[in-house]
Amino acid sequence: MSMFDDLRNKLQPTEKQVDTNKLNQQELEYLLTILKNVNLRGEQVEMFYELVLKLQKQYLDYPSK
Repeated sequence: MSMFDDLRNKLQPTEKQVDTNKLNQQELEYLLTILKNVNLRGEQVEMFYELVLKLQKQYLDYPSK
């Protein structure tokens, strides 16, 4: 059984691996700053708007400095 436990532990993502895909507060600030100066065509506006809303929500979920 020990061999299977070792394999299971290797296959399960660790907390650190999962967190590397989440943007930190500085990365969110950077993206939001750049996105405010983007030029869009009409058909791109809705998806851009929804993306910015998600980024803003993630940013606001971080504790205040």
